[in-house]
Amino acid sequence: MTAVADISTWNAMAVALPGTVNMGPIVSYLVLFVPFVLFGAQGIYARKLFNDKKASISIFYSTLILLNVASMALVTAPSALNGLVTGYARKDDPTSYPPTALGIWGLTNFVYGVHSVNNCCRVIFDSRGLRVAILFIPVAFMLQAWIIIALLFGFNPYSSFMIGAFIDYIQHLSGLVYWLRKISKEDSEQVDKARAWFGVGGVFSHMISVVPVITYKMDVPLEDQTTGANLGLLAFMVVVMIISQVFWIKMALCTPPGEEIFLDANKEKQQTKQEYKAQSTDDDIKTPLNSIDRNEAC
Repeated sequence: MTAVADISTWNAMAVALPGTVNMGPIVSYLVLFVPFVLFGAQGIYARKLFNDKKASISIFYSTLILLNVASMALVTAPSALNGLVTGYARKDDPTSYPPTALGIWGLTNFVYGVHSVNNCCRVIFDSRGLRVAILFIPVAFMLQAWIIIALLFGFNPYSSFMIGAFIDYIQHLSGLVYWLRKISKEDSEQVDKARAWFGVGGVFSHMISVVPVITYKMDVPLEDQTTGANLGLLAFMVVVMIISQVFWIKMALCTPPGEEIFLDANKEKQQTKQEYKAQSTDDDIKTPLNSIDRNEAC
């Protein structure tokens, strides 16, 4: 496979998405449309699943997942085609980055703010409850969206991409640690552990999805990058991201309504269970509190 040539003669998108110049027309057009269609279809299917079980799942949690799928549909193309990773690797002059592309990158970070809400508030919902998760939404949004303000004041767009990716990984690693801890705790119920495994799968697959393509862009000189390699690595990224969303959707289907379910910090919950068991008949004791809802959801 030959290296990607300079095809700026065909490319009217270069001013908005500079990475398309070196990606080539085949990769660029596929990345522009295919992820949007695939994630859009996944979102529509997830919405149907959630509507079918809306009486037995958390509306808050399922809404987070739908917003995350929509976020991936919107950010995948501009993130893959903005040329920021290549520019960072080559130490390009940030003042030469096209203003139109800079504006699109700013809008992309608004959507990444929504993704940040999803990353943070899933874990907070589990560990601290619905009210705290809702209160944390503005903070979670600004953990990524601050880049918009920084860009307005001349912040290096190439560095902003890498910093944003670093923040995203910290958020996902925090979720990974939390759900692995949930799995390892002896007092966790089996349905909690099954649900936590979906969280682990979602985090892990999301994190590894972008590693090959970013590594390729960072390590391989631009003149040695090929159309085939770019296409294969981006296809891998999209497929693995879709898999990660499958885990998140399944996790939402395992999340029944109610603030106090999966609320680790609520000590009264365990006391309520003990009082419930003490006052119940033998038949009642065989059915733990909330177990019907949780097992039906999963």
